[in-house]
Amino acid sequence: MKNFLRTGIRCACVLSIALISTIAHALDLTVQAGYTAEYTDNIGLTADNEESGWIHTPQILLNAAHEGPSVTASANYNISREIYQNDAFDDQTTATGTALLTWRAIAERLSFDAANTSTQTTIDSRIQDVPTNQQVTNTATAGTTLNLDGPSNHLVDLRYEYAWVTAQRTDTDSQRQTGTASYIVPLSEQRRVQLNGTVSDVNYSSSRSVDYVSRSADVQYVSVGDQIELDTSIGYTVFDQAQQADDVSGTTGNLNITWHTSDITSINASYSRSIEDQSTDIATGIPDFGETLNGNSGVTTPYTLDATSLGISTQLGHNTVDLTGYLNDQNYDDGGAVGPNAGAQQDQNTKGVTLGIGRALRPTLSAQMYANYSTVDYEIDDNQDTYSAGLRFNWTRWRNLSVSAGTDYEKRTGNIAAQEYTEWSGSISLFYTLIGRRK
Repeated sequence: MKNFLRTGIRCACVLSIALISTIAHALDLTVQAGYTAEYTDNIGLTADNEESGWIHTPQILLNAAHEGPSVTASANYNISREIYQNDAFDDQTTATGTALLTWRAIAERLSFDAANTSTQTTIDSRIQDVPTNQQVTNTATAGTTLNLDGPSNHLVDLRYEYAWVTAQRTDTDSQRQTGTASYIVPLSEQRRVQLNGTVSDVNYSSSRSVDYVSRSADVQYVSVGDQIELDTSIGYTVFDQAQQADDVSGTTGNLNITWHTSDITSINASYSRSIEDQSTDIATGIPDFGETLNGNSGVTTPYTLDATSLGISTQLGHNTVDLTGYLNDQNYDDGGAVGPNAGAQQDQNTKGVTLGIGRALRPTLSAQMYANYSTVDYEIDDNQDTYSAGLRFNWTRWRNLSVSAGTDYEKRTGNIAAQEYTEWSGSISLFYTLIGRRK
């Protein structure tokens, strides 16, 4: 295992220690110790010769928050050890989560921030989500923002950020410097027009990945109302790649609309086009119940991503319901790739729908359910359909102890028989609150 994991944990510890030592009197801190026992009838997610087994996972959960006049801080981490029965896979320790510390050195003028995100994703989205195809990607950033007055009531925001991205297994580490300038024209208290310009300098540790300088500019319109929230932009982005690789460029932007139809219902529609060089999943942190992060975290080839989604969140009786449909079109620029994997990355088109339902059955008993379907079409004679569903019950009858039990089902079909599988699993978890209040 690379040193990155120790670095990620060290960053989280440094942030936590800084929070505790400087603002301990106002820190909302919760620490829980837990254990999960999971039984699966297909521990390797294989197409045939399935083997069942137990996965034992002791873990520590950390949640911290502080809101002060000059300092805002938050941290949410899960440190776990997965132990596989009969050595089906090597035991592994992972630390996932997010942390953010912001210091407003001069109110409404100058601020400094530090952040850390650790996310476990697949290395290759085409292959089963098992430990040999997983890695944690750690992103640590430090930045500063300067807010200036412009002519009339206009504003100027200047930001600089330095980021370190380190991967557990793949040779895709990088250092990134980003400078952003924004010119803001308020039209009213709820509406504004904004001109943004960004320059990023990305340097990879490996010569197999192509360094680049990214330049982008866009015009943005934002309107925030009681019923309708609108955020839209349009611009242009250029990836100026080194090593005689071809540049990647194109029109980029987004359209995001949220309609609060009532106090309990909101509808969101969004579309975005961006040019990326790494999976967007690596910034997620800890996934939600029923969420899977099947990203290509081992790839640095630039790609254009068209992402569309439509979702509704509402309350039906005592049930909280979230339903979302999405479409992601990912087109790689293989013409600019160098090294042994040049030209190997396939374009992919993903369509899917997710459903989540939560319900309080008793004051101390709640239930959660999810159902997901997705279909992925790859560029060269490969498609996959994945169905998954799960149910979990949570008991919080005792002051410091919570108990969860659930079951999950997942099935994948496709053109390549070796990538197909079916899995049933069941689990039980116990968490004891050592410090603070149960979240």
